[in-house]
Amino acid sequence: MGLLLPSRASSDLSVFLQRPPSPFLARTLPYPLLKSYIRFLGTLYYGFKRGERATVLASYLGSLDGQITLENRDEMIKSMFRGIFDHYAEKLFFAYKPPRESYQFLYARTRITNRTVLDKMVLLGGGLLVTGHFGAVEFLAGVLASNDYRVAIIARFKTQRLKKALSKVVRYYDILAIDADEDSSLRVALRAVRSGRILVTLCDEFRDWRASKERQISIFGAIVPEDKTLNVLHARLKCLACIGLMARSEDGYELILRELADGKDCNSLSSKSWEILSEYIMKYPDQWYQWSTVAKGLATYTLKEK
Repeated sequence: MGLLLPSRASSDLSVFLQRPPSPFLARTLPYPLLKSYIRFLGTLYYGFKRGERATVLASYLGSLDGQITLENRDEMIKSMFRGIFDHYAEKLFFAYKPPRESYQFLYARTRITNRTVLDKMVLLGGGLLVTGHFGAVEFLAGVLASNDYRVAIIARFKTQRLKKALSKVVRYYDILAIDADEDSSLRVALRAVRSGRILVTLCDEFRDWRASKERQISIFGAIVPEDKTLNVLHARLKCLACIGLMARSEDGYELILRELADGKDCNSLSSKSWEILSEYIMKYPDQWYQWSTVAKGLATYTLKEK
């Protein structure tokens, strides 16, 4: 299994990084070495895909106008790309490392801030946890499950290889994985929460947003209609909702939790979620890895709304 260079057929960074021998190395390498390997591959990828690299940089630098100076520019750019590559190392680690090892790894290296929010959800019989493409989001469901919380996740799978690998992992962790592309996904998600699970979903999948006619929101200076997807889901569930962000730290990971709403006020969950997520993005821009898609995603959403 030799190193495969990027080609037209593998123009997506995610697909490229998941090609062999990455799954084998994810199973066998210690995590620090896996991370170094993925950083090397990612750097190689963007070396060939100059246009994609320019798009990422333009989105990143434009969104952080005012925070970036001549003195910190190079280091911030390096940190941003490291954050993107580390996300994929985490994805591979969780999908392919033997579940017993990943379970022990996550339990030992993650602290949970404001755990009482999760305990409150359990007492109320289930809840909605909103997150974003921030930090070690690929570990979030595993961290919850390794701390004895029953979890359901709504996800999309880039490759069938990854979907098959994750099916073994979620069985070990007792995580209910709901394929967002399945017609029954909403029905399954509702049933999961009503059975007492904590449902994890994303608030920054811009291409999947459904435009509100009444509300607007600012995203990196662009005024766009608010997404009403979460509001509709929350209105159907009538449950406690919180935001959870898996921040990377020097000694591991921190799951940061903040309560968003109870089951009564369901009109502003989307905007509240994005406001808190954007607060952390601006504070830790290297931990958000959607710079590669935010410009295209927002443009697609705006065209769809029109």
